[in-house]
Amino acid sequence: MSSPQRRRCARVAVLATVVLAVFGGGPAQARTIRVNWTDSQPWGGGHVIYRTTKIWVHGSTFSVTASVTNRSKYQIRFFPSGPYDPTRLRPPGFGIAFRPVAQHGVIQTRTLRSVPARTFSPSLLFPRTLGVGKTWTGTFSGRSPLLRTHRTWWVTFGLVVPWKGKHALSVSTIAGPHGSYWVSDKTFST
Repeated sequence: MSSPQRRRCARVAVLATVVLAVFGGGPAQARTIRVNWTDSQPWGGGHVIYRTTKIWVHGSTFSVTASVTNRSKYQIRFFPSGPYDPTRLRPPGFGIAFRPVAQHGVIQTRTLRSVPARTFSPSLLFPRTLGVGKTWTGTFSGRSPLLRTHRTWWVTFGLVVPWKGKHALSVSTIAGPHGSYWVSDKTFST
């Protein structure tokens, strides 16, 4: 084969690869799921209201657009959770969560396993405080290859702690759980 023929074959191969990647032979397409979910967590003599409006998933990446309104008696701070670890149960922070598949013949609790968000826009996490009656609206995002293997997901919120000045309030000060998190009542599928 002559040199011009080889170059032409190489261009055709590159073009075929691009066409396959763009029209179905490549990775999964991005998907936006528009929702109107409102969750109300009884907390601190009132409620923390979580409103989810959009979930975006592409391959192993996710983003959730939500708002958090503090309708409690206290300022609150949110803390991140640790990364997913199949051997340890960690309380979910902001992110998404799944239930591991039940193993045949094994008695087990099917607790949620969380995939924490790694970025927030704008920031909501410690050291920021959400005042009484205030609302944060933004997007949190993360990634995990587990998005490709699990199909049903919950949105998770938290860890919320009552705050005054430079310190957390003691457990006896508030009505309700201290350092708690929230899991959406509804699920989405990938």
